[in-house]
Amino acid sequence: MKKIILVCLTAALLVGALIACTPVGAPDVTPPTVSSVSPAGGATGVALNAKISATFSEAMDSTTIVAANFTISPSVAGTVTYNAASMTATFSPTANLAASTAYTATVKTGAKDSAGNALAANKVWSFTTGIAADTTPPTVASTVPADTATGVATNSVISVTFSEPMLASTMIGTYFQVVPSVSGAVVYDAPSKTLTLTPGSLLATGTLYTVTITTGVKDSAGNAMAANKIVTFHTAAAAGLGPAALVLGKAGDFAVLAETAITDTGSHTTAIDGDVGIYSFDHTFITLASVVANSPPFTNSTYATSNQVTGIGHFSVATGAAAVYSADMGAGTTATDLNTAVNNMTTAYGVTASPPTVDYQDLLSGILPNGTSLAPGYYVWGTNVHITGNISITGAVNDVWIFDMTGDLNVDSGVVVTLGGNAQAKNIFWRVAGGTGATLGTTVQFKGIILAAKQVIMETNSALLGRALAQTEVTLDATAVTQP
Repeated sequence: MKKIILVCLTAALLVGALIACTPVGAPDVTPPTVSSVSPAGGATGVALNAKISATFSEAMDSTTIVAANFTISPSVAGTVTYNAASMTATFSPTANLAASTAYTATVKTGAKDSAGNALAANKVWSFTTGIAADTTPPTVASTVPADTATGVATNSVISVTFSEPMLASTMIGTYFQVVPSVSGAVVYDAPSKTLTLTPGSLLATGTLYTVTITTGVKDSAGNAMAANKIVTFHTAAAAGLGPAALVLGKAGDFAVLAETAITDTGSHTTAIDGDVGIYSFDHTFITLASVVANSPPFTNSTYATSNQVTGIGHFSVATGAAAVYSADMGAGTTATDLNTAVNNMTTAYGVTASPPTVDYQDLLSGILPNGTSLAPGYYVWGTNVHITGNISITGAVNDVWIFDMTGDLNVDSGVVVTLGGNAQAKNIFWRVAGGTGATLGTTVQFKGIILAAKQVIMETNSALLGRALAQTEVTLDATAVTQP
């Protein structure tokens, strides 16, 4: 019996020794990893107030999750914290990140898990921030007439150009005030950032007008102007010298208007600031580049666009921007309005029932040489008119010139017509009855409104500050037409 007890005790001691010598578990020697990051690698448009974080595969030693082991380049001031529950390290910038900037975040091998194992390699990823939010209030960059202007023409438009794109819906009503009150069409042109009031009748002479643009107007980001903008101007004290201005009616809405065709013979570099239209034929007789209907086909459209036609449009208030019009546009009142415009053009061209008193008859036998200066008045020629050198048209802001000729108007290449004093192109009228019409030679710089019984021809690189209104065709070759 004693032997049995001794054997049992010996066995028990041996088992206990074996248990004491066997390890409970192997030590943790596995390096931690970064399982996810925010913002994600390659992310774009990241918010400027974003925080940068890295989530690990296991619990980390918080004493190693410090700024030295979590860096941002370009350098950003901020603090680094560690959330043990989510095993996430977060870099919190003390200010917004820079806009439109590529950043690189790095979690370095100095970061260790709770067993002291370091990352096997730096974790590096990049992201790009978005653009900065627009919080800058818009301002008024310029006005026409300018603030405190005097002698302003009574047929002037009133326009305001802003410093940045604006919300068109705020360009209305009491936000744009004129005192004394002026009725007319108000149009906002987005490309030029310009709000224009075209008065329905002449402004009063010798009158102080006050224009107020209130803080109700907002830019496209919704920022209102910081303060009202107030502009004043005085109209001219009295009517100008010369005959009464010709009444263009709806024809005066166009920079280029013809009955049969508008032909661009150049390499589509012609630039027209203002509306373009023909009445008797369809849009295929307008050979400007990329004439595209607003609601194809043209029979369903009210207007078309072309990359050669820019600026503010006046023919259709609904459009706002300058556009292209033709008789085959079957929607709305385009065709009817074009007919009215052409009739108005013909009336303005025709001899009035009570023509003004002739001030100059057959001046210089129709040959206007270099240095000729033309005062306000009604000029009549029974011949062609040939401008052979640089001339000036000189007068006051409301003065008017009407040049009537039974023949053609020919302007030699290189001629420059200048405006002297405060003369305005919109008060200058060239009525051309000849069988060819008006021809502006190459590089001519011309001023005024041309009303031709036949055609207007503008040769290569010529420029017109005025309107080309022809009862047949307008031909353009790498030219510029700017509505006055």
